[in-house]
Parts: sequence; C-alpha cells; structure tokens
Amino acid sequence: MVTGASLRPPSPINLRWEPADGGILRWTRRSRIGWNLPEGIVPPLGEEVERYRVTLTDTNGVREINTAEPKLALPMTAGLIAAVTQRGTWVDSLPADIVLAG
Repeated sequence: MVTGASLRPPSPINLRWEPADGGILRWTRRSRIGWNLPEGIVPPLGEEVERYRVTLTDTNGVREINTAEPKLALPMTAGLIAAVTQRGTWVDSLPADIVLAG
C-alpha cells in the first residue's frame, strides 16, 4: 500500500516548555534529508520553507497557531496539551505532543 510516508517530514522532537520570559514552548526540527551528517551539523531543511502548526487543547477548546520558527511564546496553563507538526511541502509531519502541568 502506498502511503506517501517518504514525503512527510519527521515529527519535531525535544518539545519543552521554558518558563523564562513568561514561557516559551520550544522544539527541534528534523529533516527528510541529510541523515548521514556528522554530529553537530544541522541538516538542510528539506522543505520549501520552515513552518509549524501548533494545536493547543485545554478546557476552553482547541486553537491552532502557525509559526515560522521552532518556538512559541506560551504562558503556562495547567493541563494544556500542545501538539506540534512540521508543515511539509506536500504533507505535514505527524504531531509531537507535550502536556503542560502546573
């Protein structure tokens, strides 16, 4: 069965919430290309542009925010679930999730 998985960027990794400066959600992008690069070398993006969709879910509902960098200013909200997908040229990555407890 053809799924198109090779067109999908890998999910972001290392989701973390940093409380400094009011709170920032950060993550690390990954690439469909450049897998054999030495440690410490940032692989090329592999997409036309760097874009992310952050889906936030809490007791008030669901909202989506788009950003062009691997971070988002986000105040701590207990029980907030953040799902980050990397926007691909043809299809988005699968989401990476983090639950903010506070």
